[in-house]
Amino acid sequence: MRGLRIRLTSFLLPPLPSWIFIKYGKYKKLKHWANAGYYGSGGSIKAAIEYIEKKVKEVEEDREGNG
Repeated sequence: MRGLRIRLTSFLLPPLPSWIFIKYGKYKKLKHWANAGYYGSGGSIKAAIEYIEKKVKEVEEDREGNG
C-alpha cells in the first residue's frame, strides 16, 4: 500500500455554502459543477459559485429555446 495515492476530489464536494445546494439542488449535474468550479479554479469558493450559476443559466436558456 505504500506509495499509492488515492484521489478523493472526485468523491468529495467542496465547502460551499448550503444555500447553493438548496437553491440549485434540482439540477442533476450540481455536484459535478461544484467540483469543476472549485477544483478547476484552485480552490475558490467564489469561482465555484460563479461557475454553478453560469451552468444553471445555460441549462435554463437551453430549456427555453427547446421548449
